[in-house]
Amino acid sequence: MDVRDQINAGMLRCVRTGMTLALDGKVLVTGDGQSRYAMARDAVPIILKSEDDIQKLLEQNTEMEDEYNSPSLYQRIRNYFYKDFSSHDFIAVLDTVIRNRPANEAIISIGGGPTRDGPNVTNLNIGPFPNVDIIGDAHDLPYNDCVLDAIYCTAVLEHLREPITAVQEMHRVLKPRRQVLSVIPFMQGYHGYPSHFQNYTLSGHEYLYSSHGFKVISSGACLGPVVAMTNLNAQFFLEYMPPVLNVLLGRGMQLLGLLLRPLDRLLEKNPKRHILASATYVLAEKELV
Repeated sequence: MDVRDQINAGMLRCVRTGMTLALDGKVLVTGDGQSRYAMARDAVPIILKSEDDIQKLLEQNTEMEDEYNSPSLYQRIRNYFYKDFSSHDFIAVLDTVIRNRPANEAIISIGGGPTRDGPNVTNLNIGPFPNVDIIGDAHDLPYNDCVLDAIYCTAVLEHLREPITAVQEMHRVLKPRRQVLSVIPFMQGYHGYPSHFQNYTLSGHEYLYSSHGFKVISSGACLGPVVAMTNLNAQFFLEYMPPVLNVLLGRGMQLLGLLLRPLDRLLEKNPKRHILASATYVLAEKELV
């Protein structure tokens, strides 16, 4: 379901008053006309409590905007070669819960873009990046209660000051018995997009959802220990070695990591894989109250 259909179905709401939003020309307005939200590029709703606060946040660290809007040659090469080495279990869940859903269902990807993880996925992000459909904040999702069929949230919660608030918001907007697929890094170094507050163990990741109205359906390592160890070593060299040497050793370790990443496939059924996982996933279902 695209954004225009969501608007017509009365699914979007004002994040200041909680009132349903309707389209008035090229502006979204509440029924009383007191709250109005503009559209970026005449089609992308900007539904934020404070657009200025988000803009300041992005200006503090431009790395996210640079990679989304104008990736460097190195980033493009890296993205090409570093294809998805996620576990088969995770990919199967992603296909079932997110990618292969009916066109009339409402599915959002929090932090989505510049790619799209499914043909019917609505990308929600804090900036007007490529393939972003709604500009919003995970702490204040611009949706009415119990309207979404699925949520995908990958590599987002570690960047939020209040991840619990975001999980509570996911619970609020999901229909009962519908699911969220969450991915959070564990054994990864600091990466500010545009800031970085916490990583999670698998048990911590599970508890984040199970303690806020969700039932954990499945979970595990999304990216395994080989990815974790090679990436951490590469970051060590890039951050702490002298100039020139840092690039040679860092990029060399990244190349070695690329060559070794298939070894993670051999560890997929190892029950201890999550202990040094680069990232973990949780599939959680909203329980009936």
